Amino acid sequence: MLVVTIALSTVLTDLARPSTPSLRLASEPNLWLTHDFINSEVVDHLLSKVPKDEAKFEPCIGQIEEFDSKRCTMLPAQGDEVMEAFLAKVETVWNVDVSRLQKSGVPIIRYLPGAPPVGKHGDEDRHGMVPNATLVAYLTASERGGHTLFPEANVSITPRRGSILAFQNVDTHGRPHPLAKHSVSAVPKDATHDRIVIQIPIAHSSEGRRYAYPEHVSGMKNHAAGNHGNSAPANPPANPTSATVTFPGKQPGNGTHDGGLCGAIACCISPPKAKAPVL
Repeated sequence: MLVVTIALSTVLTDLARPSTPSLRLASEPNLWLTHDFINSEVVDHLLSKVPKDEAKFEPCIGQIEEFDSKRCTMLPAQGDEVMEAFLAKVETVWNVDVSRLQKSGVPIIRYLPGAPPVGKHGDEDRHGMVPNATLVAYLTASERGGHTLFPEANVSITPRRGSILAFQNVDTHGRPHPLAKHSVSAVPKDATHDRIVIQIPIAHSSEGRRYAYPEHVSGMKNHAAGNHGNSAPANPPANPTSATVTFPGKQPGNGTHDGGLCGAIACCISPPKAKAPVL
């Protein structure tokens, strides 16, 4: 009975939800967008750490054939004060343990100009684990391509430098959320720079502690059978909780976490109160 209780409390937790005022894009699945989370100087620093040596990159999981256009690597964090401050801010805003990232590095994905669309998929790592939530920090902006698309939720996110997208990958039972599958639109061949993002998967430990871990997550072929970032009960409740999908501009909001939406972007970019320096 105790195990089931822990599992249910884990499942019902929205790990994508930031503690700072953010724009809620949808509630099924939970999608949050925090603008200006990383300031321009910090973004420049993080970009400067992206390897110039192509030998430092490898194919993203399950995507060997796409290496010519999409490449993955890890950015070291230990000893880099700016990176450590960024991770401390993530730790504060999402209430997650980031020690694994500090030790092993931060996942980076790089899409080259001309990269084709990434097909609709659900996130999972190379071990088949589906994280409870994924954070995507945009280090580059793009107006004409490289958008993150959630077709079933009718949401499209245009990459904005310094913003973080957070989305939940599992439903209220801890199983892969059918509406969380997403894609990335093609990067134009004439793009002046790569599309570069930091990717941070979030899960629960067996003790129920939230943690971020240093793995790239993407569209593996066996998503439905994958392990999940929490312990879902074998028999889900007969009456799962549900929520109404909401979209920007459909209704007024106050920029807080009362389930409403920000009525204006200005209310969504207040810097969080973090124990790390404001980035």
